[in-house]
Amino acid sequence: MMGVIVNVGCGALINEKELVKCLVRGKIRGTGLDVFENAPDVPQELCVLENVVLSLHKLFTPKSCKNALKIVIANLKVFFSNEPLLSSVTDD
Repeated sequence: MMGVIVNVGCGALINEKELVKCLVRGKIRGTGLDVFENAPDVPQELCVLENVVLSLHKLFTPKSCKNALKIVIANLKVFFSNEPLLSSVTDD
C-alpha cells in the first residue's frame, strides 16, 4: 500500500526534489501541498504531475480579516463605554 503526503504546515518539512522522484517512481501515491520549500516558487515538476494537488497557503482571507476587524471595532466601542468585552483573551 502506498501513502499520500499532505503538508499544510511548513514547506521546509518536505524535500521537494526527493518527493518528485518518489511520485514519479510510484513510491508515493500522491501529495497535497499548500506550503513549499522555496515559497513562493513551486517546482514545475510538481505542477505537471497528475497525482499532485497544490493550493495557496492562506492563513487570512479577505473575509476573515473583515470579520476580525468588526470584532475589534465592536470590542473598542464596548470598552470605551465601560461595558464587558464581546471577546477577550485571558490567561485561563
